[in-house]
Amino acid sequence: MGVDYYSVLKVNKNATEDDLKKAYRKLAMKWHPDKNPNDKNEAETRFKQISEAYEACNYSFSFLPLSDPQKRQVYDQDGEEGLKDMPPPGSGGFSYGGGSNGFNPRNAEDIFAEFFGSSPFGFGSSGPGKSKRFSSDGGGTFGGFGGGENIFRSYSEGVTPKKPQAVESKLPCSLEELYSGSTRKMKISRSVVDANGRQVPEQEILTIDVKPGWKKGTKITFPDKGNEQLGHLPADLVFVIDEKPHNTYKRDGNDLIVNKKVTLAEALGGTTVHLTTLDGRDLSIPVTNIVNPGYELVVAREGMPIAKEPGNRGDLKIIFEIRFPTRLTPEQRAGLKRALACIRCILSCIWLFAALFHLCTSMASSSPFFDDIRTKSEVIDPPQSEDMLDVGESVDDATEMPQKPNVTVSSSVRELLECPVCLNAMYPPIHQCSNGHTLCSGCKPRVHNRCPTCRHELGNIRCLALEKVAASLELPCKYQSFGCMGIYPYYSKLKHESQCLHRPYNCPYAGSECSVVGDIPHLVAHLKDDHKVDMHNGSTFNHRYVKSNPQEVENATWMLTVFSCFNQYFCLHFEAFQLGMAPVYIAFLRFMGDDNEAKNYSYSLEVGGNGRKMIWQGVPRSIRDSHRKVRDSFDGLIIQRNMALFFSGGDRKELKLRVTGRIWKEQ
Repeated sequence: MGVDYYSVLKVNKNATEDDLKKAYRKLAMKWHPDKNPNDKNEAETRFKQISEAYEACNYSFSFLPLSDPQKRQVYDQDGEEGLKDMPPPGSGGFSYGGGSNGFNPRNAEDIFAEFFGSSPFGFGSSGPGKSKRFSSDGGGTFGGFGGGENIFRSYSEGVTPKKPQAVESKLPCSLEELYSGSTRKMKISRSVVDANGRQVPEQEILTIDVKPGWKKGTKITFPDKGNEQLGHLPADLVFVIDEKPHNTYKRDGNDLIVNKKVTLAEALGGTTVHLTTLDGRDLSIPVTNIVNPGYELVVAREGMPIAKEPGNRGDLKIIFEIRFPTRLTPEQRAGLKRALACIRCILSCIWLFAALFHLCTSMASSSPFFDDIRTKSEVIDPPQSEDMLDVGESVDDATEMPQKPNVTVSSSVRELLECPVCLNAMYPPIHQCSNGHTLCSGCKPRVHNRCPTCRHELGNIRCLALEKVAASLELPCKYQSFGCMGIYPYYSKLKHESQCLHRPYNCPYAGSECSVVGDIPHLVAHLKDDHKVDMHNGSTFNHRYVKSNPQEVENATWMLTVFSCFNQYFCLHFEAFQLGMAPVYIAFLRFMGDDNEAKNYSYSLEVGGNGRKMIWQGVPRSIRDSHRKVRDSFDGLIIQRNMALFFSGGDRKELKLRVTGRIWKEQ
C-alpha cells in the first residue's frame, strides 16, 4: 500500500477538497522547518511527507491526486503504488520506463507558497538574500524520473527575513527583592500566526529569576517571545529591571545610603542608630564621635550584594542631619553656656600648658638642646573669657564656632608636642620628668635619662594626658608650604609625611653632605651654580674616568653629571670605594623624581677595552634613596680593580675607563 496519505494529513477517505486544504494548512504551518529550529531534521521530513500527501507532480505536470476524483479513486483502490504507475496528464497512455513514474511531487516550498505567499518565517538560514530549501537523493520518498533526480533543490528566490526590534518592558522590583533575590511569574499576551496565516492572540506565563544584587537597567531576554508577523522573524521580549523607591534606603551602586536625623544633644553626646536591614535583621550602630552636619558613618559589608562577586557586599552609609532647636528657653540657654564654659576651661588649660612650655624653653638658655627653640619669641596668650562668651552667644551660627579657637590651638599644641631635643613630633610613649617637662622616647637614651630642661632624672613616668590630647588632634602636613593641603590625625601624620608626594628632595650631590632641599628645578640650579656639576642634554653619554694612582680611593674618587632628556633630569654617578683590600668602581644612574616615575625609564651602561666589555642594564633609582643607600646595594655597573686595569691597558699603573650608556623610556 506504501504511504498512507490520509493518515499523514489526518483526514478520512471521504474528506473534501476543502478538508484537504485545511489539513494541509494546519500541518504545514506546524511542521515548517523554519518554525522548528531546534529539531529541523524531523521537521523537514514531516514537512515533505505533508506536501507529498497533498500534492504530486514532476517538473512539467501539476495535479492534485487526492483532490482529483479520478486520481483519488485509483489511490483508494491501489494506494501509493497505483497512483505512481499512472501516466502523467497528456501522455496519451505512454509509460515511462527505467524506474520513472507519473507521480513526482513538486517542491514542498512551492506548494507552501501557493497557500501562504512568501514564507511567513523568511527561510533566512542560507545567507543574505538566499533561502535553503530541502534536498534529498533520488532514491528517497520523492524519487524523480529515473530514480536519481533531486526533487527538492536549493533556491535563491527568498529574501532574508528581518527581525523586529526587541519589545522592552519594565520589571519593577523592590530593594528587598534585589537584595535577597526572588522569582517572578509574568503573564504575557502576544500575537502568533495560526495555520491559516492569520494573527491570533496567545497567552503564556514566563518565569524570571531575579538574582541578588541585580541593578536597575539589568535586562532579561526571552528570544522569539514577541509578536509574530508574516514575512518577519518573531521579536524578542526583554524585561528591564527597575527599582522601586524605598522608604528608608537609597541605593548607590553596591552601597546603601540612609539619612538619619539626630538632635543637637545626640550629635554632641553620642547616640545609637537602630536600623532594620533589607533581609529583616536588626542593626544597632553606636555613634561615639561628635556629629557634624553631613557627617557620614560607613558600616562595612552591610550594603547590597555584588552580583558578580557572590558572598561580597557593598557598604552601608549613614548620613546625619542635625535638628537644631528653633528657640531656647532662658534655662536652656544658661545650661548651654555652662556646657560651653566647661569646653572653654579645657581649651584654656591647653593654652596654659603651651604658654608654660614656651616659658620653660625660654628659661633654658644655657642648654645646648634648645638652640633652635630659643629663636621662637612668641608666647601664646590664653583666650579671654569674653572670647568664649562670644562663642556661647553665637551658638546658632555654626560657621563661627570653630574659627577663633581652633586655628590657634592647632598651632600651639603642635609646638607643645615637639620634642625639645630632636624637634620632631612626639609619639607614645611620651616621657616626662617630675617637673612636667616632656621628651620623646627616642631621645631618652641620648640624654642619659636626664631631663634636658631641668636635668632631673626622668624615671619611667609617662605623660598620659598629653598622649590623649594628641590622639584627638588633626593637624596639617608639615609640607603644607610645598603644596600638601591634607589634614591628618596626629598619630598617622608621621606615616603620611614619610610618603608625602609634596615632600622636598635632598640634594643628590655625593661629594659632601649637602643639606639643601627643594623641588627638582631648584636642585638642578643648585647643582649647576653651587656644585659646578656638568650639565648635558640627550639620552646617550660617553664619559672617561682617569686616575693616576688606582690604589688610592680617598681623593677625587667620585664624579657626578646631570643629563636632561625626556623632559626629566638624571644623575650619572661614578665612584671608587674600598671593598675589602682593593678598590671597587661603580657607575649608576639616579632619577630626579619619585620612584613611581623612575619606573618609566631604563638605562644601560657599558665599559670595556682590550677586546672585552661589561654591560649592565637596569631601572634608575630615585633620588629619594640616598646616594649611599644606592651605592651599598650595588645597584649598578660594578667593576673590580683587576678588570678596570685590564680595560685600561698599558702598564696597569694608570686607570683609564670609558663608560658609555643610553637612557630610554619604556612603552
